[in-house]
Amino acid sequence: MKKLIASIFCFILLFNVTSLADGVGDITVKLDGTPMIFQDQQPVIKDGRTLVPARVIFEKLGLRVDWDGATSTIIASNDSKKIEFVINNLEAKIDDSYVNLDIPAQIINNQAMVG
Repeated sequence: MKKLIASIFCFILLFNVTSLADGVGDITVKLDGTPMIFQDQQPVIKDGRTLVPARVIFEKLGLRVDWDGATSTIIASNDSKKIEFVINNLEAKIDDSYVNLDIPAQIINNQAMVG
């Protein structure tokens, strides 16, 4: 159940990810049907999963993004939602519930990436 909630939350509500027909190259990320533009770090496919820059996605969704360097934690929140990802951890926290991830949040080119 928790995995289903995480999948729905991260992939349906947050963004719709598609790649080009050739299976390699550019990755198109759409939010509410609108393609997103990434400046510093492009989305990547790793271990069969698409990772996107956390700050760009969460800020576009109206969440404030904080970084706790002491614990390597990404915290995305607003008045009603709090999401926490610890780098290289296969578990995330959404409000008071823990969910399992298919791939951990990672740092790629100095950018926190989530999938």
